[in-house]
Amino acid sequence: SIFLKRFKMPKQRKQNHRKVNSKFFILCEGKKTAPLYFKRLKIVERIYSPLVEIIIVNTEKTSAVELIEEAKKLLEAENDKAWVVFDKDGYTKHKEAFSLAESDKRINIAFSSISFEVWILLHFTFTTKPFKNSHEVIKFLKVKQYIDLKKNDPDLYMKLKAKNE
Repeated sequence: SIFLKRFKMPKQRKQNHRKVNSKFFILCEGKKTAPLYFKRLKIVERIYSPLVEIIIVNTEKTSAVELIEEAKKLLEAENDKAWVVFDKDGYTKHKEAFSLAESDKRINIAFSSISFEVWILLHFTFTTKPFKNSHEVIKFLKVKQYIDLKKNDPDLYMKLKAKNE
């Protein structure tokens, strides 16, 4: 009928099939605490872009130099970027790691002087207190901030978010 021809439904749009323009990699030296934090952050805060793919890399690499070398292998396009997250933990090749990262402007470093747990602590309070290791930071959080932090907690980001609201 004329009515149907005049008022027919518009064609359905095709799904968005734009090509991702770049990739954003996050590589962590820790196997659980830091990667779990970033994965949950990405999901909860709905951090995504149709043109940039954010990838938290599962890797067996544990030293800063190995992580930076791994990042270099992952970077395909000129506009790809990587953040390498590592802490002091008794490694001795930090200077070499920083030089290696500096040679590729697409690689950034997030360095925690003692441990990733210091990053967590700084969500709650500023401190210049020296800590020997992550266990001291966790104890400090429990006693001074009343936060029962456990390493490798998959809900760590949610707990931090709740405390900061």
